[in-house]
Amino acid sequence: MYELIISYGHAAVVAIISVLSIVLTRYVFGAIKRVWLRDALERLWVEAKKTVISVEQVYVKALKEGRADGKLTAEERARAKLRALAELKSNYGMKGSRKLARVLGIDDIDGWLGRTVEAALGDSSPPK
Repeated sequence: MYELIISYGHAAVVAIISVLSIVLTRYVFGAIKRVWLRDALERLWVEAKKTVISVEQVYVKALKEGRADGKLTAEERARAKLRALAELKSNYGMKGSRKLARVLGIDDIDGWLGRTVEAALGDSSPPK
């Protein structure tokens, strides 16, 4: 028994340390990715809310003031949403949108950003 430990003990210790370092490295990189992704999504959510507020103050407010009833038509609401989506995409940029889509594994980033704008309009929680 002692002969086996003396002969192979060093190799066993090296193998155990190697396996532990691989596991620890994967855990650390996974935690870094999760933190980065959470931060990116939080920044996107804040940007979506700011964009909705901006469109509300500039576009929607002017339309409402020009109406006797102070309400928007369905077409005007749709145009406001498209404006907010276009501004959000412009702020985030084409490259940023593509990176986000790749990281999230989303094929239709425009649809996902549209749902984000809708959620910001209702001021609910960001889409999953």
